[in-house]
Amino acid sequence: DITQVKADILLMENHMSIYNLTDTLIQNGYRNLAFAGDPEHCRSFAERYQGFKHALSENNLTPFTAQFTGRTVFDTPDTLAETVRRTLQFPDAFICANDFVAIDLIRTLRKQGFKVPDDILVTGFDNSDESRIIEPHLTTVEIPSSKMGYIAADMLLSRISEPDTPYRIMHVQTALKYRASTGKLKNNMFCNFKKGVPAEDSFFPPGTPFSIFIFGFDGPLFLNISAAFHTDHMK
Repeated sequence: DITQVKADILLMENHMSIYNLTDTLIQNGYRNLAFAGDPEHCRSFAERYQGFKHALSENNLTPFTAQFTGRTVFDTPDTLAETVRRTLQFPDAFICANDFVAIDLIRTLRKQGFKVPDDILVTGFDNSDESRIIEPHLTTVEIPSSKMGYIAADMLLSRISEPDTPYRIMHVQTALKYRASTGKLKNNMFCNFKKGVPAEDSFFPPGTPFSIFIFGFDGPLFLNISAAFHTDHMK
């Protein structure tokens, strides 16, 4: 429970960006959707999975298959290839936990003769460099990594100058990036935290903070109060 942590907490938004992405696909007629990845891997994956299920629930849908949702399916290329081979019916689209899950899936689908997006749509999360290299280029969600660094620094300085300020939890919005892996979509001008706010306005103003936990990047980062920020990436 992060509310028990005696530190200011900076979180990236996961739930609503995946909710909006999933809802956009549904509104474009793609109703057979599946989540690819392990929701138990980290907090970020769990929030993305909840956003996926939230969008399905609000449209009276359920996941098309759970074969690609879990701990082991993406462990090795052979395991993923075997899962694809034994799958008899595929969803219209895979909502993947991050870009690397999506890229592994695209490559495996391609080896089995599937075309993205002609046969199956695939989306990722992180807006990694690889998402702009893979063919087709990957629809994804951009994490404002550098902005989060500035906000974290501002929170830290504020905590030093005002140590009695109550601990705060701050969310930083993410931005949807539609690319070729989802083909041509209508009505995809959604923002991340709520509908109707342009992506360029997607950051909360810098807030306040000693120790800071940054949740994102597919796991939490701990920011220490040393002069040079120390980070520990927890897998």
